[in-house]
Amino acid sequence: KQVLVGTGVSVKAGGLNVTAGITTVQALQATTGTFSGDVDIADKIVHTGDTNTSLRFPAADTVSVETGGSEALRVDSNQRLLIGNDSNRQTRSADASISPNVQLESDSIAAMSITRFSDTTAPARFILQKGRGTGASPTVVQDGDHCGQILFSAWDGDTFSNSAEIRSEVDGTPGDDDMPGNLIFSTTNDGSNARTERMRITSEGKLLIGSSSTRNVSGSDSSGYLQLEGTSANSSSFTLINNQNTTQSPVIRFGKTRGTADGSVTTVANGDSLGKISFSGADGTDLENNTAQIKAEVNGTVSGDTVPTDLLFETSASSGNARETRMRILSNGNIGIGLGNPNFKLHVYGGNMRIAQPAGTDCTLDVQEATTTNPLRLSQTATEARIQNLSSLPFNIRSQAGTG
Repeated sequence: KQVLVGTGVSVKAGGLNVTAGITTVQALQATTGTFSGDVDIADKIVHTGDTNTSLRFPAADTVSVETGGSEALRVDSNQRLLIGNDSNRQTRSADASISPNVQLESDSIAAMSITRFSDTTAPARFILQKGRGTGASPTVVQDGDHCGQILFSAWDGDTFSNSAEIRSEVDGTPGDDDMPGNLIFSTTNDGSNARTERMRITSEGKLLIGSSSTRNVSGSDSSGYLQLEGTSANSSSFTLINNQNTTQSPVIRFGKTRGTADGSVTTVANGDSLGKISFSGADGTDLENNTAQIKAEVNGTVSGDTVPTDLLFETSASSGNARETRMRILSNGNIGIGLGNPNFKLHVYGGNMRIAQPAGTDCTLDVQEATTTNPLRLSQTATEARIQNLSSLPFNIRSQAGTG
C-alpha cells in the first residue's frame, strides 16, 4: 500500500525501503541517495541555494543547462549540441543548407580554444576525418573525396553565405597507410554566392594558382612546382614590389648546384645551365614547344668564388627542336651575334649590320680610344655621308700589312 509520511517524520540508520513509490506534497530532503531505477522529473533539477542554475528538460527529447537564469547550452531532439542559442540555425555550403551537429553562437566572443600542456613536442590538435561506409563499418575513401572543409560565411540579410573555403581532397588512389591529399583555397566573387578555387597545393607539393591541374610547358615532362594560370594579362602575371629607403630592388634569383639534397653546395661544372627563362606558345596540341629562351651557362673552370658565366639568347624560326643561339654575352663582356666565341666587344657574323635613324635625324657611329678627347666619326645626313677625324691624331688608311 501507499504510505503517507507526515511532516517531521525522520528515518534513522538502516534507511527507508520503498518498493511502491513515495508521494510528497512538500519537498523531499536527503543527504545522499541511491536509485536503482529511473527518476522522473517534470521540468528541471535546480541547484540548492542557487535557483537560477539548473539542468532542464524543456521539450521532448531535449536537455538544456541554465546558468544565471539563462540557457547556456542544449542538446536538441536531433542530438545537436547548441551553445548560445536554443534553436538550430542553418548555414550554407553554396546553395545547399547545412545544420551543424555542434553550433556555437555569441553576441561577444564566439571563440574556441584548444590547449595542451605537456613536456613533449606533441601539440594540441583539431582533426577533420572522412571515411566511407558507417561508423560501425568504415570503408576506404576514393580519389576526389573531400576529407575536411573549413567554411567562412557572413550574414547577407536573410541567411549566411560563404565568402571563402579551405578544404582537402583525396588526390589519387588511396591504400593502406597511403593517403595522397591536396589543400584547396577558394574565395567568392562579388555578386555571387559560389566559391571559386584560387589556389591549391597538390599531393606532390606543387602550388597551382588559377588552375586545378598541372600543365607541361616547354617540354613533355616540364611542369613546375609553381604554376600561375589566368584568362587575362593581369590574372596570369605576378608583381614584385620593394618598399625600402635604399637603392635595393625586388629580385628574382636562380641557383644551381650539382648536389643531390636540399642545402647542397656541390660545385657546378663547365657547360652547366644556371638558370633559364623559357618562352612557349600553344601549337593547337600542347604548350611543350619552347621556341625562345634566355639562359645563363657556365663557360670555363669553376674554382673558389669564380664561376665564369655566359648569357645566351636563343630563338627558333620553327620549333623548339630548331632553337639556336642568336646572341651570346661572354663572361669577359664580349658580345657575339651569330657566333659563340666572339673575339671583340661586339662581334657580328653571318649577316650585315646597319645603324639607322628616323628620317631627318643624323645617323652617327663614333670610334674613340679611351685616352683621346674626340672620336673618328662615321655619319650620314639627309644630304651627305661623312668620315670625320675629330681628334688631333693623324688620319691614316692602312693596308693589311700596316703601311699607310
